[in-house]
Amino acid sequence: MLFLLRNIRRKLISKDNKVISYLLYAIGEIVLVVVGILIAVQIDDWNENRKKSRLERKILTEIKADLQNDLYEIHDEMVGYDVIQKADSALQAFFYSDETFTDSLGTFVYLMELNPHFNPIKGGYQLLQSKGIDLISNDSLRSSINRYYEQSIPYYEKYGNERLGVVLQEFISFNYQNFYLVSVPYFPGKSRMPIDFKILKDMKWLSMIQSSARLAEVQSEIASGLEEEIIELKNHISQELKSQK
Repeated sequence: MLFLLRNIRRKLISKDNKVISYLLYAIGEIVLVVVGILIAVQIDDWNENRKKSRLERKILTEIKADLQNDLYEIHDEMVGYDVIQKADSALQAFFYSDETFTDSLGTFVYLMELNPHFNPIKGGYQLLQSKGIDLISNDSLRSSINRYYEQSIPYYEKYGNERLGVVLQEFISFNYQNFYLVSVPYFPGKSRMPIDFKILKDMKWLSMIQSSARLAEVQSEIASGLEEEIIELKNHISQELKSQK
């Protein structure tokens, strides 16, 4: 009887060992599956982050190139307003003088009709918007980019459009009524001569000259500030791209 009980006990212990082994095997399989899933997720996250990083660098590089174009544009704009201010200054000096009106002074009258036009390139920023501006990982840089395109450019364009409205509605209209157009062999290729020379001593004409000078001065000052912002933002992007290498 005792022998029989011992055999039964051995069989139960043997069966228990098999159950424990099965449990340990199953747990091991589960652990391996979980670890595999975690590794796969980590690899996917790493690949996704790498893709985002490459895309971020691509967009920043494109924005930087756009800013270089904007820098050329705003520089030309400032040169244009400087020419207009000098022309208006010469016309004001003539108004108070007894000099004879010449073709050269006529070109200065014609310059009042010109309106430099800043045309920023926004391809890189538009791509960033389509991908989500949060793609830019540097908070400060992201804020600077957003401020330039959403605030600084619209602000500059607002004043540019206001000046254009005055040019179209007042300067050009006044010149057409009081001056006739002639061609000249030098910049800007056009000159205006007075229909009646009495207009050259008319205070309304002086008011037009002063208004043109003031508008050009204001726009030139805003352009100068925008130029500084472009340079600063371009350098910020360069530093960020360098830090990501």
